[in-house]
Amino acid sequence: MNNINENNKILNISFNQDNSRFSISTEKGFKIYETYPLQREYDKNIGGGLKFTEMYYNSNILVLVSGGENPKFSDKKLIIWDDSLNKVIGEINFFKKIKSIKIKREKLYIN
Repeated sequence: MNNINENNKILNISFNQDNSRFSISTEKGFKIYETYPLQREYDKNIGGGLKFTEMYYNSNILVLVSGGENPKFSDKKLIIWDDSLNKVIGEINFFKKIKSIKIKREKLYIN
């Protein structure tokens, strides 16, 4: 496991809906962990900071919001990422900076 250093600070930690996995948003991308047994599943360097990484249950779909000192995207843009395809599959632009996000079964809450 990589040591977290000044170049890859943790910006946020978020559990999925059933708490079986959690994501760590960093200055370079995100990391996904399984909670029991605790083990890292993978790291994804996307070339910029993420303020939020939300997983949709145990699927390959994640919702990303940029942040940190070197953001990958605008902090007014919500990115829908398909990790099996390793690419952006959708985006939603807002007029204001995204302060928080949360995914429920059929809803996405954005503040």
